[in-house]
Amino acid sequence: MGNLVDGFANSVRAFPTRDAVRCGGQTLTYRELDDRVSALAAALLRATGEPGRPVGVLLERSVDMIAAALAALRTGSSYVPLDPATPKARLELILDDADPSVVITTRELAGSLSSGLQVVCVDDELPVPAQELPQPEIVGDTRAYIIFTSGTTGRPKGVQVSHRNVLRLFSGTEDLFGFGCEDVWSLFHSFAFDFSVWEMWGALLYGGCVVVVEQEVAKDPRTFWELLQRERVTMLSQTPTAFNQLTVEDAAHAARLPLRWVVFGGEALHFANLRRWVAKYGDDDPQLINMYGITETTVHASFRRVLEQDLSQAASLIGHPLPDLGFVLVDDEMREVPAGEVGEIVVTGPGVTLGYLGRPDLTRERFVELPGHRGPGYRSGDLARITDTGEYEYQGRADDQVKIRGFRIELGEIQSVLGAVTGITQAAVVVTTPEAPSNPIVKERSVSARITDVRDLIRGGSRGNHRSAESGPRIVAYVVRGAGFDEAELFSRLRERLPHYMIPAFVVPVDSIPMNHNGKVDRKELPAASAANCLREPAAGAPGAPAGGSEDARAIVEIFEDVIGITGVTEDDSFFSVGGDSIMALQLRAQALKKGITLELRDIYALQTPLALAEVAVREQAPETASPSVAPFSLLGDEDRRRIPAGDVVDAYPVGTLQAGLLFHSAYEADVNMYCDIFMFRLKAAYDHQAMERAVARAVDRHEILRTTFDFNGYSEPLQLVHAHAATQVTARDLRHLSPTEQEAELDSWQLAERGIGYDWTNPRSCGSPSTNSPTTSSCSP
Repeated sequence: MGNLVDGFANSVRAFPTRDAVRCGGQTLTYRELDDRVSALAAALLRATGEPGRPVGVLLERSVDMIAAALAALRTGSSYVPLDPATPKARLELILDDADPSVVITTRELAGSLSSGLQVVCVDDELPVPAQELPQPEIVGDTRAYIIFTSGTTGRPKGVQVSHRNVLRLFSGTEDLFGFGCEDVWSLFHSFAFDFSVWEMWGALLYGGCVVVVEQEVAKDPRTFWELLQRERVTMLSQTPTAFNQLTVEDAAHAARLPLRWVVFGGEALHFANLRRWVAKYGDDDPQLINMYGITETTVHASFRRVLEQDLSQAASLIGHPLPDLGFVLVDDEMREVPAGEVGEIVVTGPGVTLGYLGRPDLTRERFVELPGHRGPGYRSGDLARITDTGEYEYQGRADDQVKIRGFRIELGEIQSVLGAVTGITQAAVVVTTPEAPSNPIVKERSVSARITDVRDLIRGGSRGNHRSAESGPRIVAYVVRGAGFDEAELFSRLRERLPHYMIPAFVVPVDSIPMNHNGKVDRKELPAASAANCLREPAAGAPGAPAGGSEDARAIVEIFEDVIGITGVTEDDSFFSVGGDSIMALQLRAQALKKGITLELRDIYALQTPLALAEVAVREQAPETASPSVAPFSLLGDEDRRRIPAGDVVDAYPVGTLQAGLLFHSAYEADVNMYCDIFMFRLKAAYDHQAMERAVARAVDRHEILRTTFDFNGYSEPLQLVHAHAATQVTARDLRHLSPTEQEAELDSWQLAERGIGYDWTNPRSCGSPSTNSPTTSSCSP
């Protein structure tokens, strides 16, 4: 297999009747896809005879999007994936640099292109291809595609990737994954994002099926989960941010998704965020794979399987380079750093791409030769260190480039756009990560948040209602305004020139940009962004919206503030100009639903303000009367009620279906205690054993579930029995005589042993929750 065209042809010959691509209600087999590719290739050859120039692909997510890319390659050309959601001004910059000979598009989308561009429309009648299309000469180093990424100068830069680059990505990972014709790959990401290369070619080179996820489905975790189930997807690729949303949705379903692998990429993965997923699926089916990579090194460059034992790991571990690649860590002078020290990752090997289109100076700066290492290297700008176990730990960026929700962003490009706005005399762009408010009692934020999580669970509420801290990094712009500044022009220019993921969450006006002694922006002196001090984007309200606010509008204002983690929102504020983004839009919808207000995602994007959204919101009607309480023992039959022991048992009711499943799995294997949760907190305080005993006893007395046992055989059906009282025992261990290392080892040993202690379903002290009903305290400091 010398090139991607040959690779696809091999799959057509081997699997002609298997599904190659599905999208919406349309399916093409390999033979049908090959016919469509031939027709489009014939149309391209009729339109142009310049294989040296690339072919633009400007299409909505569809089966034709796949066929168009293949058609460009079949003519000997390369393809440039273009996202229809790209602002027109940015699209023009990309097309100006790419200089395509022709753009494959639709009649509708063709209207967004300059009149001088040659187009082939997939919804026009295509020519019948000749019996045999010309066979162009395609070698390994022939360019296959160009993907444009953010650029520091305000102009996107095109990364040129060869056929050989892509082919070795899969040949080098075959043994790690075991790709096959039975696999179904989801193409979840934008075609202009290089994750799509992995998602598309992983299927087509091995006879698998690629399921193209439509844009509206990709935005909504609920419909996306349903697609994964319906299409029987086995290979899922996700940024950690997108997967966090899917995990929340998955928790609402008892059914398991049929996945074999989940591959993470695009941004740093925090292993602890996978706890909920692993609690349901384990770590083997599907396997969880963390893959670091960048466009200039052909999508993925490392491999790291994530196991359950890693979930307590705070470091961002990216594993080892792919078998045919190497990592070299260097300092600012391009000298290798000693083992254990932090350095910039230089990726070496055949995954390193051809360089930047039309940017020889930048190519020389980033694509380098390292003495003693095979082939060219790419200076990633990413920092890492080698751990004691020999794997690589990601340490962030060495420059102003950031990744937000998987998108690579140069802050300089945003600053360049701001600098072109009339009346802005200075601008600075930074990335901030929202933090939960500090607790006046427990100063350590992580401990405070975990205590709050447990408290919310005990109270019966949802866990982790701390969206502002979980929403991820935000882009914040600071501007100094001068004569002629117009707020409407500012936001109009941002939306014209920047894709949605690069538009600042807040634009904050300041009198001046503070500088430190090195002449750099002094971030500590910049005011924290909030709804109270940011500029507002004028947002169109719903037709006929009343001048005054309604009860629903005021409720939506409160939800805005809760989700974004700010105060001061008004009924006329745009969700997206006070810090909202596409991820928080999902949270907005979910939180509104909890308050009885139904909002559609499309309305959140279109209407944006509380006042306008209130006009289209659907308010759930509260029931006229509250549901009657259930009397003790009223869910039991007469015979079961007579068998209940008198005195200690104050209520009993049947075991629920979900409970029965949990109990079965917990009891099935004596040495596998899969639902044992251990919560560990480190507090700096004087320990009072009697006070701890009183607190635990009070919690048990307050909550019936902590006084509940289960009887599987003594009644007509499995029952849970609520006891009037349950004894509690608090165990204290003093570790102050041990060194810090010995203390940690002792705690690890205790936790491992505790996990092996099964539940005694007949003992209320054990059934409620071992972690709460049988607490252990360890004093580790003098």
